[in-house]
Amino acid sequence: MIPFASVGPEDGFDHWHQVTCRNYSHTECRAIPDECFSATVTTQSFGKLILSNISSRIRSGNELGLWREPAHIRKDGREEFFLWVGREGKTMLEQHGRVATLLPGQIMLMDQTKPFKLVFGEISATTLIIVDRPQLTSRVPWIEAAAARAIPADMPWSRLFVSLVDSVVSATQTPNRISTARMEIMALDMWAEILDLALAGDSTKARPYRQKLQQAQSFLRANLDDPDLDNDVIARAVNLSSRTLLRLFAEEGTTPMRWLMQERLRASHQALEHHRFERVTDVAFAFGFRNLSHFSRSFKAVHGVSPQQLLRRR
Repeated sequence: MIPFASVGPEDGFDHWHQVTCRNYSHTECRAIPDECFSATVTTQSFGKLILSNISSRIRSGNELGLWREPAHIRKDGREEFFLWVGREGKTMLEQHGRVATLLPGQIMLMDQTKPFKLVFGEISATTLIIVDRPQLTSRVPWIEAAAARAIPADMPWSRLFVSLVDSVVSATQTPNRISTARMEIMALDMWAEILDLALAGDSTKARPYRQKLQQAQSFLRANLDDPDLDNDVIARAVNLSSRTLLRLFAEEGTTPMRWLMQERLRASHQALEHHRFERVTDVAFAFGFRNLSHFSRSFKAVHGVSPQQLLRRR
């Protein structure tokens, strides 16, 4: 890992640009006179993650723009994803033909392997998390499509994301090898989950995953009678990992097994209303319940009457 350089308020613009090229990626920019420019850059590692606090103030109504072209990408070969958290002022990212403006409390993703343009406003302060590419693509396969999409600050997911960033930053002050490794995995899992939940609906590349959700739901409806269904069985049936399966249902605010239970109770109620069974035991077994008492309690909790009461209404 390369040693990271820092920038202090007394350093000039040229030093700032050299440091950002060394720490992050090669870019071109239009110079800002030193008398109009003040910035700080601090960087620290946490496991494989790199966390930076970057701030700048530009006087005389200037904005600081820098851009990364294909030649820069070929030159440094950097492939990481950058997760940006807005702290103060504004920062604009243009990538993939989209423009995202990062404001305080907001989150956005940047892809180092694609050209981009960054514009820092008169005041800009951000926290930047550098994540190795496989660490995100293994968790959110369509993540490349999320570049230059901002997550609003008023979403609960944003507050959770930022709170976890702050916790990781604090943890860098008292590093412990074992706890660092565990916290790094936990943080990546949660950040990936939040990105997936918040941005999947905006991505055309996420559509196949929504189709997978529908496929999983169809499989469950066709197998309501199978008492051995669990997350692993369902995931294998639709060619997904268990993690991805859980993420797809989480986007709907549920889990595969909770959704299955609701479908079983809905279908069993419908079957009783249409007089398809003579005994409650047969209904329970037909819809995947091994325990009659559990079926009766769950049925009444959802429908307000027991299956026995509904059966007697004939």
